[in-house]
Amino acid sequence: MKPIVLYYSRTGHTEKLAQLITADLHGEIIRITPEKEREYRSFRSALRKVAGNRWHKEMKKSITPIPDLTRFDPVFIGFPIWAKDMPDFVADFVSHCDLKGKTVIPFATFGVTGISGAMKTLSRICEGANIVMPFEDGTFRGGDYRKWRHEVRMMMWKME
Repeated sequence: MKPIVLYYSRTGHTEKLAQLITADLHGEIIRITPEKEREYRSFRSALRKVAGNRWHKEMKKSITPIPDLTRFDPVFIGFPIWAKDMPDFVADFVSHCDLKGKTVIPFATFGVTGISGAMKTLSRICEGANIVMPFEDGTFRGGDYRKWRHEVRMMMWKME
């Protein structure tokens, strides 16, 4: 089977990683697009400009069509970490994907907090999927992409 990368990127960091994964593993790629895109440089600046957590709550839905994932495995899911979790509209999109029996490999970019909060969300919404090998790349603690890519390739080789 062929890998697919589903991702959302606000500032471009997650997108660069998604494109790298797609090129390195010869997969396909789909960008998840929110119903309302905000024109802020970062999540932090958005919180300063919008009272409370309204911005996070407004972005609940995605306008990206749910793909048929029948011929894909593994499924990479990439996103930035917002408020210690994945964006709500990304979680909503993923929850509508048929991931039963699929290997899901999450990757996240962040400033300070890691992927642990999003892993809890993924285990709740990816019913019947095997969630493995999360990769996180943060401002203050970057991940070793080359090592992770090697481990993913080995896992994919065993899946064939």
